[in-house]
Amino acid sequence: MAQNNTHNQHFVPVCYMKNFCPREEFGKKNPKVWAYDKLSSRADFKGVKNICYSNKLYSINNKSESLITNNISDKETIFESHFLHDFEQEYSPKLKEAIASIEERKFGGQQKMDVSTFIAIQYLRDPILKHLCASDEEMPYFVLPDEYKRLSNDRPDLLDDPSMRHFMYAYGNKNVIIPMVRSLSRSEWTIHYNTDDVFYTSDNPVCLAQDSQYKDKTTKLSILFPLSKNILIQIRQGIQINEIFFVDNTPQSHIDSFNFVQAYYAKKYIVSATDSFAPAIKRLEEYPSRWHTEHLAIYR
Repeated sequence: MAQNNTHNQHFVPVCYMKNFCPREEFGKKNPKVWAYDKLSSRADFKGVKNICYSNKLYSINNKSESLITNNISDKETIFESHFLHDFEQEYSPKLKEAIASIEERKFGGQQKMDVSTFIAIQYLRDPILKHLCASDEEMPYFVLPDEYKRLSNDRPDLLDDPSMRHFMYAYGNKNVIIPMVRSLSRSEWTIHYNTDDVFYTSDNPVCLAQDSQYKDKTTKLSILFPLSKNILIQIRQGIQINEIFFVDNTPQSHIDSFNFVQAYYAKKYIVSATDSFAPAIKRLEEYPSRWHTEHLAIYR
């Protein structure tokens, strides 16, 4: 993502959301998707550039900026230009290659690594991490890199800036990404593929859930990630067998369950190629998701 001095910064990439557009929207500059707003209980046909962004999400102060680089003129886009750009400029073609390889049943190897990287980056860029940094809550699954531990000890005033803390944890060192990508790529993957446009995504597409306890009383992390309106990836971390299973024509009951997970963990938007949100909405009425008001503010 090149510097563009915009204050409206997407936390879900536009090139990803395009994979959930209806067929008639293909090729348009700002294609539309159906987006159900959980906060207003309304469904609208909206351009992908007009959802899943927040004003000045990645902004940091001048003091923090000067310690990261001397070659940036716009502190509003420092995250994109110094970390996300390295990956995001490659998102679109790699996602297309991954989707095509799944359709041809040739998925694996490099495509699996590419999708693993995308999932790791998407998880880390979620705005909720900024709130965790701001509130001194424990960062899930990740350890602060040593060089930033040293930096925070030398300049504790930096930690007064929540965005800088977010940068330090999530974006400041690519070594934070590598273990997660390696773990994802070596796990068991089940790929659900349907020719119909059935799968939702949301403003929180990487959904984490704990499986029930095993005989050894351990739990395994299950990740649900919809790659497109036709493809959903189910990853079981901790199952280090590096295998891929394909499921064609997933039963409707399973599709409804996957879509409910997306709806339940969405903060504001549920995204689909159609306006058939009724099954998920009905279940949300029975099992409403509750987010802290302060956490939700950034998604409004």
